[in-house]
Amino acid sequence: KLEKSVQYQDQVLKYALSQDDEKAEAVALNQYGRILSHFGNFEASDSLLSEAESIFFRLHDQRGLMDLKVSQGINYLDWSKYKLAEKTFKEALVLSHKLKDTLTTNNLWNNLGIIERRNGNYEKALEYYLKAATNHLPADLFKSKIYNNIGIIYKSIGEFDKALEYYKKSLAIKEDLGLKKPISYTLHNIGVIYKN
Repeated sequence: KLEKSVQYQDQVLKYALSQDDEKAEAVALNQYGRILSHFGNFEASDSLLSEAESIFFRLHDQRGLMDLKVSQGINYLDWSKYKLAEKTFKEALVLSHKLKDTLTTNNLWNNLGIIERRNGNYEKALEYYLKAATNHLPADLFKSKIYNNIGIIYKSIGEFDKALEYYKKSLAIKEDLGLKKPISYTLHNIGVIYKN
């Protein structure tokens, strides 16, 4: 899969370069970096994302820079470079507030919550997840994931009734959407609560 993804992304980048369009080049570099990060090639991803960052910065493209910062943060998060991920997500958060981009803001709060959870800072993780859950989210898979993450935190700190409450909220959304695999994951989490 990586080889095919890289092959097609090479074509996208070559096309953008042939058009002498810096914004298209930066977008292509950002997408390419995301693909490499997804396949665990974090250093190469970081290099491409840094190139894209320079272009977006030079173009004064706030939205492009915000999207790029999200990509960089995810790369650092998956690379287990949590301090860099946190710094980058917070830079993106400033831009998302400025651009009034609620969806990206919620995503960033979720990602900051993941960092805090991985570092064992459950109270701070819960704070970020609750911000995301209460910030005008539609009842979709993302909100279901936020509720699931909140349930994980409550389970981790031994508040099983609260964990169950949020797992059930997550489950209700997944059932409404008819998502079979995610439903089974949440049912497992609920089963673990009853086990405890």
